[in-house]
This record gives sequence, C-alpha cells and structure tokens, in this order.
Amino acid sequence: MNFASVKDLFTRPEFGLLIIRVSVGAFLAYYGLTKFLDGTDRLAALGKAIENVGIPAPDGTPMPMFFGIMAAAAELAGGVLLVVGYLFRPAAALLVFVMTVATVTTYGSSEGEITQWGHPLIFTLVLLGLLFTGPGRLSIQKD
Repeated sequence: MNFASVKDLFTRPEFGLLIIRVSVGAFLAYYGLTKFLDGTDRLAALGKAIENVGIPAPDGTPMPMFFGIMAAAAELAGGVLLVVGYLFRPAAALLVFVMTVATVTTYGSSEGEITQWGHPLIFTLVLLGLLFTGPGRLSIQKD
C-alpha cells in the first residue's frame, strides 16, 4: 500500500457520509427506543418539553403523552430511516425539529451549562447538514 492508495481511500465522500448517517441514525434510534422502554411517565415528561417552544401540552390532557410518543417515534423511526437512507430529507427535517426542542429544553433546565445542551445541539447541527447533503450514493433512496 502506497501513499496514493491511502490518499485515494480518504477521498470518498460517500463513505464519510455513510459513516455520519449510520452513526447519527443508530444513536437516535436507540434513544427513541429507550424512551419507549422507560414507560409512560417518561413519555409524558418528554411530551411536556414541547412547551419550551411555545406549544401547549397541559397536564391532565392527552397532549403530553401524544407529544412524547411522537418525539420518541420520530427518533426511533427517523433514526432507522437515516441509517438505511430512505425518506431521508423528511426524516432529517423532523429530527431537526425534535432535536431543536431537546436543545432548548436542555438549555433551560441546565442553566446554560454547555456540557448539557451541547449534545442535542450537535445532533441538531449534524442533522441540519444532512438535510442539505441528502443520503448520498450508498443508500436505498436514489435522488
């Protein structure tokens, strides 16, 4: 193996995009699954987070549970769709919204501590970048 072949190996944007897409998608799918496995209290608490962006989810109504299920489902299904590269941009757009809510919520509850809200912010920004790039050549979706 010579320098030119090593250089050639690292000039394949489709592999870089695949690594980013699969790793981000797998983590988000896992996070969504764990929210379902944690039970209804976790889902309702998750759904209350939508209030941080001005959408009401009053206690005593089905709205917190509804929004919690939607957020967890978006992470689980959206993550899987990112991994396989299908319905890529709709999944990425929905996940940008979910992770924006997570960033705003974590920022508010952490008193601005970046070690807390930086994690969802990084996901938001990577997903936003993926929204612009698309799934790449190594995906189910060909666009």
